[in-house]
Amino acid sequence: MDVWLILQLLSTLRRMRARERWSRVQIEAHQAEALRRLREHACARSPFYQQFHRGLEERPLEALPVLTKALLMEHFDELVTDRAVRLEEVRAHVAQARPERRFRDRYWVNTTSGSTGRPGIFLFDRAEWIAVLASFARAHEWAGLKISLTHRMKMASVASTNPWHMSAQVGAAHHRRAGAAVVAGAGGAAAWLLAARGQPLPPAPVSHVPDLAGGLQRGHEAHDG
Repeated sequence: MDVWLILQLLSTLRRMRARERWSRVQIEAHQAEALRRLREHACARSPFYQQFHRGLEERPLEALPVLTKALLMEHFDELVTDRAVRLEEVRAHVAQARPERRFRDRYWVNTTSGSTGRPGIFLFDRAEWIAVLASFARAHEWAGLKISLTHRMKMASVASTNPWHMSAQVGAAHHRRAGAAVVAGAGGAAAWLLAARGQPLPPAPVSHVPDLAGGLQRGHEAHDG
């Protein structure tokens, strides 16, 4: 367990909770400032964005060209803001390492499933990955599941079968932090529920990826039918 990461996660969650009480004006001001900083950072450090948004620096989001996943992957080396990162090295890392091992000892790597034919690859530094974990934890809190350093809870997380997918990595982080059971895929989730028939189920929510929910429901209904 990375106690320092959990402490940072709890601090991020506290800041997120405080924003829930903000007025609309405060939220919009915060969003505008965060967006301004993000766009300035991208244009200052990414050769791709320097061209992609040339002349559009002051235009609103709806006026900007659409960046597709295919375009992102095609121009990956020019797009990333860390000029030392290269796509082939990241792909080699994914092929050879385990998901919990960080690329260059700095970046958490996530990939999409590749259902469209070409997986997307996304990197997160420590602050960004903590924000990802906090966003998931915040949703869990709304469902009544609260993070605690002193109390481990039972939870099942239905994730992608791809171990590099964000759902699988967040689920694994929950497992290390809270003792969650990580169930890969809707079929695995349905099997887990069926195996638990006649036995007490964990007294806590089941976390799942939205696009797996349909398969989970179909598997449950098939057994009932």
